[in-house]
Order: sequence, then structure tokens, then C-alpha cells
Amino acid sequence: MINVATLAACEFIESQTGYKFTERSNYSAVKKISDHINMETFGKSAFAEARIPPSQLKKLRVTPRQMESLWRKGYLASMRSNMRGINCQVANCLAGIFLACGQDMADLTSSHVATSNCEVLENGDLYISLHIPSLLVGTVGGGTGTGTQKECLEIMDCYGSGRVMKFAEIIVAAPDGDVAAGGMAFGQRECARAALQIIEYAIATLAL
Repeated sequence: MINVATLAACEFIESQTGYKFTERSNYSAVKKISDHINMETFGKSAFAEARIPPSQLKKLRVTPRQMESLWRKGYLASMRSNMRGINCQVANCLAGIFLACGQDMADLTSSHVATSNCEVLENGDLYISLHIPSLLVGTVGGGTGTGTQKECLEIMDCYGSGRVMKFAEIIVAAPDGDVAAGGMAFGQRECARAALQIIEYAIATLAL
């Protein structure tokens, strides 16, 4: 654990210099959002990208240009709101994975700060990417060895020492797909309609 290693290092420095110390200064901003998390990174830095041809997007009733236009509008609005980490609700994907795989749910506060990109390439394909600079995940310790959480990690061959980078790469790929799916839903104005359908179904079920 980082706290144990920090304590040992600080005690050694204290024994050699006589300087007193506190174990944590809060500079790491763990479980909080800060600018230095994006600049210096904390945990694992993960990046995912994909190219989607127009023929595939056509099946979903959107074009690369529509997706790019939607992303640019969202980017400008996000900048005006002084947002930290411009993305299409990466926190949703991370929350599901963290819960299923025994991660510390409080680390979502910094892990969800990610930056997405969406643009049309010269050949007409849609290019999407996602960078998570400070992804705080683990494959040993904590809740990773508990019941179904361990099973979920084992299914992905991500349980145990030496597998955390593989786990991080799988994680960042999931929200990258969510960026595209979310854009398609908002672009077709289907997000609110889908929510209404869920509400109507719930009301009808409760009435039975």
C-alpha cells in the first residue's frame, strides 16, 4: 500500500534529518479533482481510439459529420462551463466496472476526469478517442478478491499481480464506446425518449 511505503520512507528521512512529518499532505488529491491530476497523472494513464466507417454509422442513422458536429458543440459548451475532463459521461461506465470488479468507488472522483475527441478523417471515417490520465484501479487487494468481484476480474484474465495495465486498457475501451453510443443517442434525440419509455414501463409494471 502507498501509505505503508510513504510511512517507511518518511520515518527513514526523519531518522536521518530530524525533520518531523505528516503521513499525508492531501497534495495527491486522491478521491478529489485537481489540475495536477491531469498534468502529472495519478494511477494509470490509459488511452483508447477507434475508427468507424460511414457504412457502419449508417446502420445507426447517423453520419460522421453529424457526430463530429455534435461533439464540437458539446466541447464548446463544456469549455464555457469550465469543465474538468470533457467527455460523454465516462463516470457511468467506470461506476459499473468499479462496482463489478471490486474497485474503490470513491476513486471515481478523479478517475472519471477524461478527455474525448471526435473528428472526421480525410477518408470519411469517424475517429474517436478517449484519454483517462489518472485511472485508479487495482487487480490485487481490497475488494478484488471478494466473491463475484474476483470472478469478474478472472473472466477478463485481470486478477492478480502484473495484470493491472491490461485491466486499465480494457476499462478505457469501454467508455470510448460509450462516447460514440452517447453521441448517437443524443444526435438522434433518443436519450430522452428512451428514458420516457423506461418510466412508462415502470409505471405499467407497478400498476399490475
